[in-house]
Amino acid sequence: QSTTAWLMGCWLGGHGVEAARQIFKGTGIADYPTPEEAVRAFSMLLNFHRNQAELMEAPPVLPVGTPAEAAPDKAVVKAIVRAALSSGREMLNEAEAKAVLEAYRIPVVATRVVRADPVAAAVEAGEIGFPVALKILSPEISHKSDLGGVALGLDTAEEVREAAQTMLARIRRLRPQARIEGFTVQAMARREHAQELIVGATVDRVFGPIILFGQGGTAVEVVADRAVALPPLNVPLARALVSRTRVARLLEGWRDTPAANMDAVIATLMAVSQLLADVPELAELDINPLIVNHQGVLALDARIRLSADKPAGAANFAIRPYPAELAETIP
Repeated sequence: QSTTAWLMGCWLGGHGVEAARQIFKGTGIADYPTPEEAVRAFSMLLNFHRNQAELMEAPPVLPVGTPAEAAPDKAVVKAIVRAALSSGREMLNEAEAKAVLEAYRIPVVATRVVRADPVAAAVEAGEIGFPVALKILSPEISHKSDLGGVALGLDTAEEVREAAQTMLARIRRLRPQARIEGFTVQAMARREHAQELIVGATVDRVFGPIILFGQGGTAVEVVADRAVALPPLNVPLARALVSRTRVARLLEGWRDTPAANMDAVIATLMAVSQLLADVPELAELDINPLIVNHQGVLALDARIRLSADKPAGAANFAIRPYPAELAETIP
């Protein structure tokens, strides 16, 4: 394995060390007036070296050798996208967004859609089994918890009915113009030692499609622990993306908390990368929270926005795979 060594100087002492500085300058060795500047320069070189190494990965957009049972069901996703855009919608509802994730082999919590009727929601919850989570279903409301559109840990049919009534009244008061299509009801996912993550994707005007990873939950904007990467991703690139966040240390485990299933996290990131390559209409994606523990990952909520302008797709990736004949010549 090749290594890279950098030599730089920091001579302290004013005129007394001027001769040493000139010797360094004459031999092409960088010299800095303070230790802080030398450390910043070293950090920049290190980041540049890592970025160059990641760029040389240039993985294929379409992985080869994928088992049939692990391959994404592209037909399901294309049908969902086509139906939404043909009806004039850009935002997928929660059930549709989770169906997209499931088609790309990202585990999701089972979600059922019912009409905007508290009694219907209570009946559906009873069939699923308590406790359940109840969420408002509206194409005009993306961040449901901000408006009180999420109720968690409901243990009885009566609690579900009361939560649905309260939720409808609150949403109609705060967002009277919003179209309420119903509720989603899902079983509460309780996993011991679980961490909340966010995995997302958007399209930058300069760099094209990008992938985001970080610590998730309702305080995601406050915590601001996130990193971004350019698709396509392979295992080394996905691991490098995770390593640039603070939550990565929590995923390694501590005390009685076992390490998270990193293979499942990496597989999710690579699935999102593949989704960006396969679906040009994908404009935004948020999986938050994506919970993970030693058993694996589970997407509890998902948000997907489409665009008929087709801003994604492999053709719009900033990083393109090397042609096979060129890749063979790269050391």
